[in-house]
Amino acid sequence: MSFSLPSFGSIFSRPIALHSYLIRLIIGALGPLLVFSIFMMVLFARQEQANRISGLESNARALSLAIDQEVKSSLTNLEALATSEPLDVGAVTVFQAAAKRIVETQESWKSLSLFDPQGKQLAMVTKAPGVEPLRISRESLNAVLSTRSPIIGEYSVAQTGDTGIVIHVPVVRERTIIYVLSAAIEPRVFTEILAQQKIPKEWVGTLFDSKRTILARSRDAKKAMGTVVGPLLSETNVLGGDQLLHGETGEGISAYAAISRSQLTGWFFALTVPSSEVNAILYRSLAVVGGGGLMLLLLGLGVSLAFARRASTSLNELSMAAHDLGRGQTVTFPASSPIAELDSLIGEMERTAQLLREREDERDRVENALRKQEQDLQRQADLLNLANEAIFARQLDGRIIYWNRGAEQLYGYSQGEAIGALTNDLLATEFPKGWDHFGSSLIEAGEWSGELKQKTKDGRWIDVESRFKLIDNRAGGYMILECNRDISQRKQSARRLATEHQVSLVLAESETPESAWGKIIEIMGAGLDWDAATFWLVDKQSQMLEGLKTWHDPMKNLAGCEARPPLARGMGLPGRVWQSEKPIWISDIVKEASTLQISVEENVRAVFGFPIKLRNEVLGVIEFFSTTVRAPNDDVLKTVQAIAGEIGQFAERMRAEVALRQSEEHLRNQAQQLEQQLLASGRLVAVGELTASMAHEFNNPLGIILGFAQGLLDSMSPSEPNYQHVQIIAEEAKRCEKLVQELLEFGRPRDADFIPVDVAAVIHRTMNLVQSHAAKNKVETTMEIEAALPQMYADPQQLQQVLLNLTLNAVDAMPKGGMLTVKAALDSADQMTITVADTGMGIDADLLPRIFQPFFTSKKRRGLGLGLPICDRIIKSHGGKIVVDSQPGYGTTFKVHLPLFQPSAGEAARRATPASLAQQNA
Repeated sequence: MSFSLPSFGSIFSRPIALHSYLIRLIIGALGPLLVFSIFMMVLFARQEQANRISGLESNARALSLAIDQEVKSSLTNLEALATSEPLDVGAVTVFQAAAKRIVETQESWKSLSLFDPQGKQLAMVTKAPGVEPLRISRESLNAVLSTRSPIIGEYSVAQTGDTGIVIHVPVVRERTIIYVLSAAIEPRVFTEILAQQKIPKEWVGTLFDSKRTILARSRDAKKAMGTVVGPLLSETNVLGGDQLLHGETGEGISAYAAISRSQLTGWFFALTVPSSEVNAILYRSLAVVGGGGLMLLLLGLGVSLAFARRASTSLNELSMAAHDLGRGQTVTFPASSPIAELDSLIGEMERTAQLLREREDERDRVENALRKQEQDLQRQADLLNLANEAIFARQLDGRIIYWNRGAEQLYGYSQGEAIGALTNDLLATEFPKGWDHFGSSLIEAGEWSGELKQKTKDGRWIDVESRFKLIDNRAGGYMILECNRDISQRKQSARRLATEHQVSLVLAESETPESAWGKIIEIMGAGLDWDAATFWLVDKQSQMLEGLKTWHDPMKNLAGCEARPPLARGMGLPGRVWQSEKPIWISDIVKEASTLQISVEENVRAVFGFPIKLRNEVLGVIEFFSTTVRAPNDDVLKTVQAIAGEIGQFAERMRAEVALRQSEEHLRNQAQQLEQQLLASGRLVAVGELTASMAHEFNNPLGIILGFAQGLLDSMSPSEPNYQHVQIIAEEAKRCEKLVQELLEFGRPRDADFIPVDVAAVIHRTMNLVQSHAAKNKVETTMEIEAALPQMYADPQQLQQVLLNLTLNAVDAMPKGGMLTVKAALDSADQMTITVADTGMGIDADLLPRIFQPFFTSKKRRGLGLGLPICDRIIKSHGGKIVVDSQPGYGTTFKVHLPLFQPSAGEAARRATPASLAQQNA
């Protein structure tokens, strides 16, 4: 049995599968090139590139350590200087001299300053004159005081007055920082360090702080110092450590940047190298790989062309057939192909051509039907676009498939923005009991109508009258047609009308303004969609606005609006409303929070205030707050103005009722006064008639009785049994004669004869007359008369009559003894006060208003009740007044206030008339 191997030609002559051809083609053309490329790049390029980058990072760390060494040297010297003994005792001048010598030895130091813990500069040492004083920032001072450690400041012009870097070291004695020692370092020192390292010309060494400000640079140092790093180094993570960045520099050059962070200063040193240097080895490797790969590619192409040539003919013929089939032309398929898959494909394409011809006819029929349906739908859509309502359709999952012009106008979303979006995400509709329950009910009932809340594109919430309809989508499923009408204005108008009505009810039912204010601001705040409100009332005495009532939505944290101090006119929003007498609406108060005395932390964004006026007078201000920005609303302003008018009418009505009650009380008092005047006038008429008849009827009999009684007493011995009886008859006759005389004096008062009077002399004469009577009643008397009292114009007899009456009444009020005190002193340059005080039984408070009424007396079976009315009349005829202060059980004090100068004749006559006296007593 024998067999022979197939020849190379027979392998390529028999048909094989298409993927076999493709596999052979890929392996022959790309395999060697791919293997060679991977091997070369992994073995040489990447390794060399990694070595370059590692060397770059090492160089950056070395340069960073060199800079740290320089800073460490300055810091060590500065800490050593902080231990100077002169600082222990506060010898700043001695320390300054020593510091001068040390600064001269420090090449990198520009100046040295000593500060106290409050930041005040106590001493400064510089190398050259004209250096501006070193200033320590509050941030650096607080850092030194809090950490109690040295602080290396950032680059700052403000601290040194010139470009520089400052090191702050605390001077600590007995655990207390007594000074802060600061040294300003020349940035050029770091530039010199970089120059000494001989960095290649193409490389750039950059020293910068955490604020990305350049402190030193190996190239263009003076120009770059104090500026911000370029775009590549600006990507440095200031919170991180060593880093490697790759990008473009400010000059547009692609570069690598190796960054090392100093543990001592927190600064960053970056060594920037052009990418071309780092990638040079990579490019050389790529060149080698590319050359070898090109050779292999040419070899692979030669092999693949041998395989592809046999398949190209059949593929071209099949491609032309597919092209004709796609265009609907007559198709001629190739007879056969050396590739089995192509042979099978030719047969399938022939069957496909037959099916396409059959379905083309069906497609024409369907397209005609669809075209007619689209025309019908377009006519329906045009009709829906003409509707004023918002109409849109959505699938059951909430995705919008139709959006009319009414919806665009209502919600603000264009058709392109709405279609395809979810309604809940777009409109945030608030459904009764949630969407799950609502959707289930809609599917069960097929339709729903009611009111909903939805959100527009600009964030406004609106109330809509909505109708939902579940309809067939003609694809075996359902969709929801939603029709909405905006009723926000209608509902707001209804709420405003309800608010006005509720305020009217509160005003009608309130008896006092105080009981109405709190209810009013709560009704208005809730009814007009405000979150808080304050009622301010004008205090007429202090001319300040007082926060009388406050209200806020319990769901909002606005308690800070409650406790607010009184405001002056023009101060804060209420004060400005008071000053302008007009409403003020501020949509966003963030810019005016300090002027309005509102804390922005309270989430208040909008505020509105309006005045409560009564005619042209501002009675108060009502202020409203909102946690959202609110633009002025004309309808709200009209509503508030209407309510303000009602409140003003309410205040006017309350004021009228108060005035009416006061008027009623005044009329009632006047009626009582007139009644008392009538009674007094009747008494005076009776007294006049009585005195006229008594003068005739009683004087003669009393004179005869008194004469005979005196005769009998003269002829009788006191030891006789009837002597005492006759004496009683004489005394009673004298008392009756005195009563008749009082009646005559009260009924026909004589005019006062004003002359200069020595009040002290009148008091002494009166007390001499009362002395014996007081002694009998065991009453001690004392006088306190101010020295050098001036004379006053008065009738001396009437003045003595008043004092005699008051002192005798005082003695009578002390039946068991006591103290009678008479004082005289000046109240002012034109008024004197005479005081008669006793320590007797006193007068009851309910009797005090009546003691100056004629015929009223508290003495039992003694007196006629005319003594005090006569005294009151005499003092008033002198232009003065009598004031009484009495405490039962402790005594009574009468104060007689008299002017030093004579009153006019008309005034004295008016005061002395009986009618005037009766009116004053009433």
